[in-house]
Amino acid sequence: MRRKVSVVTDSTADIPLERAEELGLTVVPLNIHFGSQVFQDQVDLSTNEFFQRLSESQVLPTTSAPSAGLFQSVYERLTAQSRDILSIHVSSGLSTTLESAMHARDALLGRCNVYVIDSLTTSASLGMLATAAARAAMRGQDLAEIAKMVRGMVPQVHIQFFVDTLEYLEHVGFQFPITPKAANTKPILKVEQGTLSLVERVRSRARALDKLYEFVADFPRVEKLVVVQHAPAPEIQRLLSRVVTIVPPSKITEAPYGPALGTCLGTDAIGVAVYEGEEEW
Repeated sequence: MRRKVSVVTDSTADIPLERAEELGLTVVPLNIHFGSQVFQDQVDLSTNEFFQRLSESQVLPTTSAPSAGLFQSVYERLTAQSRDILSIHVSSGLSTTLESAMHARDALLGRCNVYVIDSLTTSASLGMLATAAARAAMRGQDLAEIAKMVRGMVPQVHIQFFVDTLEYLEHVGFQFPITPKAANTKPILKVEQGTLSLVERVRSRARALDKLYEFVADFPRVEKLVVVQHAPAPEIQRLLSRVVTIVPPSKITEAPYGPALGTCLGTDAIGVAVYEGEEEW
């Protein structure tokens, strides 16, 4: 069925491919590098395969953005389905994915109408924005309406998480101050205004989970909450049992993070993504 608008995002949004298909949402994969081997996220490397490789590999993985050529081929294909394309991606402060999308857009000027949005976020927060846009497209809204909606949502999505170690983030190029007191602590980080920053360090995973709960509790309104993790664990249930006292269960979901985020966070990170505005989808 031809739509007014096709919606494109990237694999950092951690939207399951079957869900993306239901939404008519196109997901452009980032590249995952294990040494000289290169895989496309969720195309020839599933989440389970990635974490298995991560546990066995002697070298830490890295990521790279999709090429402009890949974006161009995606946009050209979608012009057969839609008059307009909305392409929303991981923050330009975290990846060059947006830059590739913009190069492809510019190369197709006059042949293809593409509107590119910097989400200023990643993971489930980006997934919320892409999902809302895809559902608006399914309802038949036009490009200007959907773009305005998404731009209004961007300041209202928030994500915070903790990691067991900064080793993975430092390996892919993020640097954080190190002090003697930082040893054996759990770093808590957030994405704010498009950049990754260290919030604080705590002594244990239990205290880190407390901080995630406090992060959610500080919002006067939570329209949607996603708990992001590698795999469900008893501590996730303990967090959820507290969160449901302040956020209705119907507004809470769990989502695993995939290879693109796993490359940066490792296996043991846990995060929460919050949308505080009125529900748009």
